[in-house]
Amino acid sequence: MFTPRWLIIPGTEHIVMPKEYLYHFKGFLMGTVVSVIGGLAIAALLHFVF
Repeated sequence: MFTPRWLIIPGTEHIVMPKEYLYHFKGFLMGTVVSVIGGLAIAALLHFVF
C-alpha cells in the first residue's frame, strides 16, 4: 500500500511495519454477521411478542 510521506515520523523511514489488513477485514466480517444475526433474532422476538 502507499503511505504518504507526511504520515511517516521523521527518523523512522527505515522501519518496516507489517500491514495486517486481512486481520481487520475478517473481524469486520465476523462483527457484521454477528450483528445481523442478533438483529434478526431481536426483530423476530419483538414481532412475536408485540
